[in-house]
Amino acid sequence: MNYIELINHFWAVHEEQTFRTVEVALYFYLLKVNNACLWKKYFRRNNRKVEADLGISFNTLKEARNNLKEAGLIDFRSISGNGNVTYTLRQTSSDSDEVSFEDIDEVPVDLFTRLATGKDKPNQTKQKKEKEEKEVLLRFSPPSMEEVKLYFREKGLSEALATGRAERFYHFYDSKNWMVGKNKMANWKSAATRSLTWQDVSQKSVYVHPATSYKFKNIENDTRW
Repeated sequence: MNYIELINHFWAVHEEQTFRTVEVALYFYLLKVNNACLWKKYFRRNNRKVEADLGISFNTLKEARNNLKEAGLIDFRSISGNGNVTYTLRQTSSDSDEVSFEDIDEVPVDLFTRLATGKDKPNQTKQKKEKEEKEVLLRFSPPSMEEVKLYFREKGLSEALATGRAERFYHFYDSKNWMVGKNKMANWKSAATRSLTWQDVSQKSVYVHPATSYKFKNIENDTRW
């Protein structure tokens, strides 16, 4: 079986049939699976797996599959109540009279399990996370210094205190490219509100454990120092 011949034959038939997008996708999907099966004449694929990989319904799959069969590009056998369908790719339309499923047992059963859970499965979680991160980048717009000052004044801070807090907040996150950890900031006002709990740099203090507080309170009076 020649990979290029199969592709060229498909496009030649396509010129006459004008396949829909879903039929083109299904054929090349089966071509990829057959390649992963090391070009066995017969190979199995579960309906649910095909539906999930191509993002189509079962009825759409059935219709596309039947159209490809009628065009002489594939043949398949399904058993009622069993989602595993046996496929074969036809190299030419004349193959239709030669299709036989007698040697189907030659295909290793565990191969289809590996395909269903292996590297050909898209990492949907990673793709979803990347999509969400891009949406955040598109949504978020860094505030100006004046916007931050106004927000702190609206929080009830005096002019001087609002200015100091705003400058500290703005310069801190601007230097980090408005990142929170490894993620882009989603809402600067929420971050600004949390920053009100930051300890004022001018109010330096040392945490003293209650068990040792007496010693630290009297350290200045200790003649040993």
